[in-house]
Amino acid sequence: MKTGDEYLFLHQEAIGNGSFYSSYVSYRDFGGNTLAFINLPYFARESEIRNEISNFILTYINIFILLSGLFALIVFIFSRRLTKPLQMIQARMKEVRIDKINEPIAWQREDEIGELVNQYNQLISELAKKCRAFSAFRARNSLARNGAAGCSRN
Repeated sequence: MKTGDEYLFLHQEAIGNGSFYSSYVSYRDFGGNTLAFINLPYFARESEIRNEISNFILTYINIFILLSGLFALIVFIFSRRLTKPLQMIQARMKEVRIDKINEPIAWQREDEIGELVNQYNQLISELAKKCRAFSAFRARNSLARNGAAGCSRN
């Protein structure tokens, strides 16, 4: 086979029970005269190459699955850490009642959750003030017998 100005010959050869491919390439001088032929034997078998490729792909898939599982675990842990304060605020908001004393939430950090907690604390503080004012109004007008109905005495 001639490729450009080089000659290439590919041949399957055998030694004993084993077979291999040999490629022969012509080596030329500057004048274009053939000085020698170079033999490049290739001893790897096709089955060995397929096994190596299969092993590489399986290793790649295993690493991908392992890293995906690790990433999913990290995401799960961080999502739990992020939603835990929100779940606590949600539970406290469900407990807000006009007929009982509502406790403020203690939060030390000044972040977005802290702003939400501050708004909640202001809300229950205003609710307590409005309830006391309503109780006083009803007491002045003698509309209530045992204090204001529906409001705790904060």
